[in-house]
Formats: sequence, C-alpha cells, structure tokens
Amino acid sequence: MGSVHDIMQTFACRDLHARFSEYDGWVWRELPPGKNGNVMFRVTRGNYYHQEEAILAVSFGTRPSHETIEELRTTPAGHKALRYLLVPHGADLPDLEEGITPLWMAAFGVVDGKLTWITRKNHAVRHSEEAGAHHPARCVSDSPLGCQSP
Repeated sequence: MGSVHDIMQTFACRDLHARFSEYDGWVWRELPPGKNGNVMFRVTRGNYYHQEEAILAVSFGTRPSHETIEELRTTPAGHKALRYLLVPHGADLPDLEEGITPLWMAAFGVVDGKLTWITRKNHAVRHSEEAGAHHPARCVSDSPLGCQSP
C-alpha cells in the first residue's frame, strides 16, 4: 500500500503534467531530491531555434520552507528558465522571491491552518466559499508558461 505522501505526490504530478503536457512537447526529467527531500523537475521543449525550460518544485506545507525556495532558486538552469512552485490553495507565500511563480494545487488546500484534501465532496463546497481568490491558475495563452494565478 502507498503512503499518504505517495498519494499527495500523485496528485501534484497530475497537476504539473496538466500544465506541462508531454502532448505539447514538454520533456520531463526528475531532479535528484534536495537536502529536505523536495521533489523537483526540469521540463523542456523546443527545437534548434527556440528552447523553453522550466524548473518545478512541489511544497505540501501550509507555508513553503525557506530551504524549498532556496533550492528552487539555486537549481542550475538556463538563463531564460522559468521557476514554478506548486503549493496548496491558500498557502502562505510571504517569502516567495521574485522570479518564482506559484502554481495552485487542484486537490489540496489550506483550510483553518491545516492541509486539506479539498476535492473530497464534504470539503469542496466549504472551501470554494472560503477560498475567495484562491483558484487554480488560468491560462491566458496557449502556452503553459502563460498560466497565471488570478
């Protein structure tokens, strides 16, 4: 049987793969886990003339740790690489540095200071009323790199 962390990881990977789909040409590579065990990915797509690169990190905490943000910031990448941090809806992000874009998880959110599975039927309605501005990222262009949180 899988652990709760494995299940959460599955939902996080599903969210990331929806935004950076292999169908759209994204090539995925998992990076070695950092000092605090963060899951990180490098996704790339392009051809000889144009290359896109993004570094993705996942945080399941109600507030991403300084180490998570630092690892994401210092991961070697190309000079045009974009950096994204997948976090639960309603996560506290005061330490997020410029150049790191938050992406919101579809299945998990912070409710009453606790990480909650918000897609369960008994949490879904209550969370949507309380969350207000915490909605999943919407794409403003055809590129997943054009996804922005409202």
